[in-house]
Formats: sequence, structure tokens, C-alpha cells
Amino acid sequence: MHDELSLLIRAGHPLILIETTDEERAVQVTQKAAVALQRKFCDWSFTRGLWEFDDQGRRQTELAPAGKPAAALVHALRSGEQTVFLFRDLGPHVRDAQVHRLLRDLQPLCASMRCAVVCVEYLPFPPEATRLVTRFDVGWPSAEELELAVRETYRRIQNESLYEVTSRITRKEMEQLVNTLRGLTRNEAERVVA
Repeated sequence: MHDELSLLIRAGHPLILIETTDEERAVQVTQKAAVALQRKFCDWSFTRGLWEFDDQGRRQTELAPAGKPAAALVHALRSGEQTVFLFRDLGPHVRDAQVHRLLRDLQPLCASMRCAVVCVEYLPFPPEATRLVTRFDVGWPSAEELELAVRETYRRIQNESLYEVTSRITRKEMEQLVNTLRGLTRNEAERVVA
């Protein structure tokens, strides 16, 4: 999945929109794409501000304060060289004239700076800004990802439980369980298994 997003970024798509309920998956795919392209990765949310992260996903440096999407976009305009910026729930702020203008200003600059802005949205993106973005779908977890989620959740429950937790599950039963979990996000699948 991150290969496809990497291709969009390398092709020069400046503003990429991911509408999903699985924010965690979208963030992971975006961060992996940045690492694969050997670009910096910065993550913004209204409550935390804009932060630069290292290749292992650890927060490093605050670049813009919380509650200020325009300040984060200005930072991207001024120093976005070879960077992938992820903005969580920017959609409601796009109706602000300054934010809208900054997104439009970023479009032509992103190709020359080799940067991209990826908007991860839970709610639909405002119609007046949809022409600015290229849509990308992160899809649902694969069977392998769901099986891994089942196994990791089981191990976590075993380690955290006050009682002994045992299970004997056959390969066929695991396949049935994974098929039952299809259509859920990884977090939803983990909750069901727990």
C-alpha cells in the first residue's frame, strides 16, 4: 500500500486526500511512504500541532503550535523541502480563507520542493477544496494483517490477564476467524478478538 502512495508522491501530486475511519492505518502507510522515499515526515493535528518524526516514528521537533493549521501550512511553504506532511482532520479548517489560500499556494511549490501534503480525514472533505486534491484509498487490512492482529491481541491478553488464557485453534478456524473480521479496521478487529 505504501508503494502506491510513494508513487503518487514521486509523481508530484502535491495534495493527497485519504478519507478513512482507519486513521492509524493511513498514518502508517504515509510514514512508510516517506521512509521509502527518504523524505522527512511531519504530522499535524489540531490538538498537538506540527511535529517532525524520525524514521522509527518518534516525535522529534515541534514545528508549529497546536490549534493553528495556518501556521503549520506556512511552515510547509517555507521549509517543506523533501518532506511528507500529514494533516489530520484539516477539512473543517479548509473553509477558512487563509487555509484555503495556503493550500492553493502549496500546490505549485510542492513539485519543486519534492514535498507532499497528505490529508487524512474522517469526515468528507469540503466540496470547494476537492479539486485541489488527489484521492487515495488505504483499503482494508489484508488477511495476513488481520491474522497478525489476532495473534498479537491473543498474546497481549495472555500477558495482561490475571488468569491463565489458553486456546487451541486450527488453521481452518483461524482462516474462518480472519474471514469474519474482514471489513473491520485493525483496531476494530483487535477489540472483537479481545
